[in-house]
Amino acid sequence: MTSPISEQTEEVLEMIWEAMEKAAPGSELPRFVDFPSAGEHAHALGELQGHQLVELDGPTRVGFTEAGKKAATGIIRRHRLGERLVKDVLDIDGEVLEEFACRLEHVVHQGLEESICTLLGHPKVCPHDRPIPPGDCCKQARREVGQLVVPLTDLQVGQTGTIAYLHAEDQARLGKLMAMGVLPGTRVELRRRTPTYVFSVGYSQFAVDEAVAGSVYVRVEPA
Repeated sequence: MTSPISEQTEEVLEMIWEAMEKAAPGSELPRFVDFPSAGEHAHALGELQGHQLVELDGPTRVGFTEAGKKAATGIIRRHRLGERLVKDVLDIDGEVLEEFACRLEHVVHQGLEESICTLLGHPKVCPHDRPIPPGDCCKQARREVGQLVVPLTDLQVGQTGTIAYLHAEDQARLGKLMAMGVLPGTRVELRRRTPTYVFSVGYSQFAVDEAVAGSVYVRVEPA
């Protein structure tokens, strides 16, 4: 079995990805990119080559192998989801945000990563407006939205379901829902539609306006 790469080497993989993003913003990552600090990170690059994650095209030009691109995608995804989690849920910013996100990217495993992404409503960009690579949960959510998953506002009175994910542009709204205990995997029942939306979660009942109710996406139970 191949040994995992070190955290420091993972960070170099992340740096290469970010250099490629700057070289080709808004488009497919380039095959190779100039990496001026290659000499400074020679040991990490050697480790990445040994794991067949990067290729060199001259002394300072670096490119991903297919395996390397997949590994870097995961690292970037975890880091940027970590930033969103820390910023949107914990309301932490600045240097502390970056520190927390760096820690999370090294310890979050795939199952938890997808739970975080679902909780946050499958965000497309990090707090710095850089794209978050989509995961399997994002693709699944897109397929389900038109079939089994609908906003709470689409339910009829008495209809039940399981909360699939939350999607709120307004982070205060997201925080309000989470404080209520409205979380993915929780069973919900719509009790009333007017003059406000009233729904129950467990033994608690809440009344919210249409905007808040529309932020809750529910996997509908068959009638």
